[in-house]
Amino acid sequence: MCNSLHGDCVLSGELNYDVAVLGAGIGGYVSAIRSAQLGKKVVLIEKEVLGGTCLNIGCIPTKAFLGVTDFLEKAADSENFGAQIDGLKIDFQKVMARKDSVVSRLSKGVEYLLRKNRITLINGRAKLISKNQVSIQKLNGEEEVLSVENIV
Repeated sequence: MCNSLHGDCVLSGELNYDVAVLGAGIGGYVSAIRSAQLGKKVVLIEKEVLGGTCLNIGCIPTKAFLGVTDFLEKAADSENFGAQIDGLKIDFQKVMARKDSVVSRLSKGVEYLLRKNRITLINGRAKLISKNQVSIQKLNGEEEVLSVENIV
């Protein structure tokens, strides 16, 4: 095993993958899918959840909440359109359930695209060993070292 990040390491055996992508956020999973579409054998390594911050706790949940506030704003202005809405209230648990449903649907879409493009997904924390080797500490405690041609 080579422990230098900057040195040229001699790989033992064949390459496991053409491309290893570290992180399954928007940049990672899109890079993995495009690499697979170009005919590369791809592994995607993610320590938490598919989609990263944007899909799970950032952009997408925020937009789901903004959809509710946009509706409420229009409902509050309904009298200007000749309609009257009485008893308008917010059920926060339903708002959260809708947000969770949107996030889940999109996350399942990412999973589908990874399967469709035959991308290997490994849950764990990746560490660069050399320019062509990645060590993965899997969630179950096992460690695996992959030999790869390219790392994104």
